[in-house]
Amino acid sequence: MEVADGVKGTVREINEYHTVLVTADKQTIVLPNRLIVSNKIINYGLEPTRRLDLIYGIGYESDLLQAKHILQDIVSELEFVLDEPKPLIGVQELADSSINFLVRIHLKGEHAGIAPLMINEQVKLRFDAADISIP
Repeated sequence: MEVADGVKGTVREINEYHTVLVTADKQTIVLPNRLIVSNKIINYGLEPTRRLDLIYGIGYESDLLQAKHILQDIVSELEFVLDEPKPLIGVQELADSSINFLVRIHLKGEHAGIAPLMINEQVKLRFDAADISIP
């Protein structure tokens, strides 16, 4: 669950006056219920799948199609990426100093935390090997 102020955690207890959350790094947060009922709440655990959007910028001198193929290869090799909806990889923005790709994938909720770490590492390694610059 996430409350509007960016407080995130798993609900451990709800009582008349407050709600107790436990964060991913095992901190305990006690929130007065008035803050919860008066703010937007995001429940990450309700749906079995999640959408993940990642942005990767490459230099204008880099090979755009090669970078796109590398991103497609990385995503296709990850077993936790769902086939449906299909992954989306494309140029999102021609920025001042980079061409920015959007990588949009769907995955099971339990992989949402580890997926960016794994993908980011592979992007860096493979872009370096292909001489694709990351501004």
